Amino acid sequence: MKKAILGPLAIVGRVRKGLFILGANLLAFSGGVTLLVRFILRTMKTGQPKDPSSLFKDFPGAMRAYVIDEISSGDMEKIRAYLKEKTRPSGLGDLYWIPVPEDLLREIQAAHHECGPHVFALETGRDWIRLEFFVRASNNMRCECAAVTTGPQRDYLISFADRMLAHLQIRS
Repeated sequence: MKKAILGPLAIVGRVRKGLFILGANLLAFSGGVTLLVRFILRTMKTGQPKDPSSLFKDFPGAMRAYVIDEISSGDMEKIRAYLKEKTRPSGLGDLYWIPVPEDLLREIQAAHHECGPHVFALETGRDWIRLEFFVRASNNMRCECAAVTTGPQRDYLISFADRMLAHLQIRS
């Protein structure tokens, strides 16, 4: 089973004698090819790789996510059963809502009670789970209180996945 954080952290590249090594997950978000080309051109021009997160300034919609893949089908059944019991159903099949604890809400999210509850999205696939690093407003998808996770929110989400795997005795 592999774990990966997608987004700017997926770029694990460097230039060594003209050789560019890149994490395979870069193309998992929209605009990935553009970012790859931009990263390579900046690196070739200066000879030194730039901070990959600087590439995202023009792509505010780039989604970051935590992915755990290569999960056996038996373990995926256990994960889905756990999620049906411990999370809110989304009504969209393999998508589950994880409530954000009140003490982790940003100030604007806590003030927007009418938009809540605020949730994280967890999606399951054939042999993977994907947790988005984004807080959604359940009752108003276009509100400014929906935002990329803070550090503590991201840590909570990763620890939710780790606790789930430990509880289900799934080795990762």
